[in-house]
Amino acid sequence: KIGVQIGSREQRESVVGPPIRLIGKSGKGAGEMDRSRQVESSKGYLAAKELIYDAILRRTTDVHMEPKEDEMSVRLRIDGVMYPAEAFDRPMGDALVNIFKDVAFEMKALNIELINMDDEVCNKKTIVDNRKEEDFIAKHIHYEWAKSQAAKNKTRLGSMQDEWDLIKDSQKDSNRLPARHLFIKLRFVHADLSDQTTGEELDFDSLEPEVWDRIARMEHNRWNAEKYINGFVQIEGVNDKNLGNFLKGNLKCHWDLVPFDDLSKETQDYDKFTFRMAPVIAHLNKKRILKREM
Repeated sequence: KIGVQIGSREQRESVVGPPIRLIGKSGKGAGEMDRSRQVESSKGYLAAKELIYDAILRRTTDVHMEPKEDEMSVRLRIDGVMYPAEAFDRPMGDALVNIFKDVAFEMKALNIELINMDDEVCNKKTIVDNRKEEDFIAKHIHYEWAKSQAAKNKTRLGSMQDEWDLIKDSQKDSNRLPARHLFIKLRFVHADLSDQTTGEELDFDSLEPEVWDRIARMEHNRWNAEKYINGFVQIEGVNDKNLGNFLKGNLKCHWDLVPFDDLSKETQDYDKFTFRMAPVIAHLNKKRILKREM
């Protein structure tokens, strides 16, 4: 399997580049061992180690590599937000891709994704099936929110489809984004939404308060990024609900575009809402949330 070894001080002093090693499959013959030694001494292998080591130091959950005309761009997902990293020139980037492709199956444990690969990105699963699942989750996210608002304001609640049809396309997209991000949060707690009938389910009640706090911060970072990308600006809070809805819906103004620690306790708790709904959403989608094998 592939893994990452963090070396001792003596090991760090004796290796070239970052103190990690990509571990290949066992049981290699002499010829394969010679080939492995050649690969490990190549510039591409060293660059791969540097990329992974940098990702570890920055608490990265995903590494996205995207080939462009003259370079290989790299982005790191940290606390749920994508950040650009230093790009590689195209020949070096292609060398990295070849190294990662050699361990394509095991590489998935590191959450390294190679973007713009037609056979992986442009297919029925990613374009059609994933969108259906995403919309299913998004509708449930919105409906649970609508139920809480109806109970709070003592207003009538329609069916899930009725409530979904009432909102604008931009609001639907705002529900699709946390639905998409749910899978990132599940990876953070080493779990997956699965069709499998066997396997150990994740007990959400067993998650530590620190984990829930981190989940809430990830969601607020994601929401902040969504709003800023869509041109929202921060304003002071308003007491008039109708005015607040007008400012949000028409003028792209919001008072919660602040650091997580500056939010009200109610809003901080709401940032955990989608993730708390995950077991219910999984059940309704006839899926289970299973612990990932470590």
